[in-house]
Amino acid sequence: VSEPYSVDPELIDTVETEGYKRIWGSPEGAFFLLKKSGAEIRQYPGSDIRNISVKGTQKLISSERGNYYALISYSNFLPTQLQVTAVSVYDRSGELLWTKEGPGCNAFIMCDSAPLLVGIEGAEGFPESRLVFFNSSGETVGNAKVQNFYNGQFCENGEFFFGISGAGSLLKFSNTG
Repeated sequence: VSEPYSVDPELIDTVETEGYKRIWGSPEGAFFLLKKSGAEIRQYPGSDIRNISVKGTQKLISSERGNYYALISYSNFLPTQLQVTAVSVYDRSGELLWTKEGPGCNAFIMCDSAPLLVGIEGAEGFPESRLVFFNSSGETVGNAKVQNFYNGQFCENGEFFFGISGAGSLLKFSNTG
């Protein structure tokens, strides 16, 4: 007698993990593999791996499903001097879409349906943070002050950004701030 909801999974891809600091996957099937000196992206099972150079003062982030990723450059990683000097946004093919020098933020949240970003000026739990909205060309299109900003996410089509305030509020913004 078989279980009514049993499945017979099929292995479709394998990536060796030795030497990686962080590995994450997207629902669309992309692997992001972060090493000490760089990163690799494999978009589809069996596809070639794309190598990305990541310096010691850089960090790689991706959108939820891996359609976009960003390379964030810091002046250094000392807690008292943590300052983003540039953010560069790429599509999943590796094409550079835009770079913003001195964005004035120290963390970012990416949209998956378009190369949009929300930058966070301040830190999680600070009494007041400022959200900075960047359009698909990297231009600042708006900002909003938020009390005790905790986290946020774009809706699926990127039209709205939802934030959570530690003060107990769910916030909804248009993607222009």
